[in-house]
Amino acid sequence: MGHSKAVRDISFCNDGTKFLTAGYDKNIKYWDTETGQVISTFSTGKIPYVVKLNPDEDKQNVLLAGMSDKKIVQWDIK
Repeated sequence: MGHSKAVRDISFCNDGTKFLTAGYDKNIKYWDTETGQVISTFSTGKIPYVVKLNPDEDKQNVLLAGMSDKKIVQWDIK
């Protein structure tokens, strides 16, 4: 299922097979591009303003998000 409020940011992985969305519902979602299914949901408690995967191919499992409380958070999405 998608976000319950508007999406603030979208970011694709390097090969385009997955992408991240950051929503005003205080969730970050990790999606499969081909199926359109959510792989994982990260409940943040704050609004994520921007979301990115590490650009290094070997570290595409590292997710960084800039949050509404002025903090940067990191997740391992393996």
